Amino acid sequence: MSAFMHHPEHFAAVVGSVYRNVGGHGATSPDCDLAYAVDPHTLGAMGYYRARVERWGAMHDSEIVVCILQTENARSVAIRYKEEPETFSPVTNAQIDRWEFKPLSDAEALMALDSIEFQSCESKDWQETEACRLIQRMRGHLTHRLTRGCDTWSITEPPKDTEGLIRLC
Repeated sequence: MSAFMHHPEHFAAVVGSVYRNVGGHGATSPDCDLAYAVDPHTLGAMGYYRARVERWGAMHDSEIVVCILQTENARSVAIRYKEEPETFSPVTNAQIDRWEFKPLSDAEALMALDSIEFQSCESKDWQETEACRLIQRMRGHLTHRLTRGCDTWSITEPPKDTEGLIRLC
C-alpha cells in the first residue's frame, strides 16, 4: 500500500461540502455535531495538532477540522515512508467557504472522505485519533443524507415484478 499527501483543496472541498450539506455553517453549528473535536481544550491536549494551530494563530472551526485531517494525513505518510512528516499549507476559511457555496454532492464528498481516510490510516493508533472520529462523524452525516427515505432496515419481501424471471446462464 502507498500513501500520499492530499492537496489542500481536497480537504477544503470535503469539509466545506460536509458543512454545507448538513445544513451548518462551520463545525460548531447546532446542525453539525463535529464540534466536540474542535473544542480548544481538547485540541490543546493533542500536541502535534496544537503546534500547528499555534503556528498559524487564530483559526475558524472549519480550519481546525482541516488542520486535524491534514496533520493525520502527513503523519500517516511519514509513518509509511519512515521519514519526518511533510509540511503543508494551511487551508483558509475562504477556501472552505467556496465549497460551502458550491459543495460536492453527498456521494462525491463521501468518496473524497474515504480517500482521506485511506491515506491517513497508517498509524497503529489510527482508530483512536481525532481525525478518525471526525471522518466517522462526517461519513455518518453523508450516509444519513444519502439514505433519507430508504426503508431497507428490514427487507421481508422479494422485489416487485420479478415473479417468473429465471437466470439464463
